[in-house]
Amino acid sequence: RRSSDLFTGRADELMDIVSYFDHGGTAVVLQGMGGIGKTALAFKLAEKLTERYPDGQILVDLRGTSQDPMTSSEAMASIVRSYKPEVKPPKDESELIGIYQSLLHGMHALLLLDNAANREQVEPLLPPSECALIITSRNKFVLPGMPRFFLLDTMKPSDASEFLLKICPRIGNLADELSKLCGFLPLALRAAGSLLAIRPDLSPSQYASELQDERKRLELIGGEG
Repeated sequence: RRSSDLFTGRADELMDIVSYFDHGGTAVVLQGMGGIGKTALAFKLAEKLTERYPDGQILVDLRGTSQDPMTSSEAMASIVRSYKPEVKPPKDESELIGIYQSLLHGMHALLLLDNAANREQVEPLLPPSECALIITSRNKFVLPGMPRFFLLDTMKPSDASEFLLKICPRIGNLADELSKLCGFLPLALRAAGSLLAIRPDLSPSQYASELQDERKRLELIGGEG
């Protein structure tokens, strides 16, 4: 199923961030631990803001948690190529910044910079004020003109159970127990629900019993999500 179909909860956070944009905000950082659902919320926010930014939405994975994060220049070149594939970005960073800013000047576009490493990586990517910028990161930082970041916590228990049932309805009345065993963490919930959805031979009660063993829990949750 599409991620947008499975999106559950985060109503308060989404309303808070949209209100921030309603009052003139143009750049936000969604911060939180790995698996907390930053990217899913960023996609939902971008969907909500689509009509405000008709000149396109650009997603760039900055690979901030990898051993080889994307450089600011690489990210700028990627964005330039998205609009002008015929342009060969220069190697000189100052010249590239000029092309990047000139390209976006006067446009109403939304940039989603996923998995940012730090302020130094994303600060050169700040677009003109007519554009919007959504950043996700495991690290806390603020940017010029951005008075706050949005810190995400685990899902509410009721939302976590609803999320599981969307992925695998046969979980039934065990949704609350499985949600708790997954720590209400969206990535773990998705993985556990997806595993049960593709393993009809595995009963939810058997799976919940196996997850009681904390030493094996990460292995049992798996990577299906």
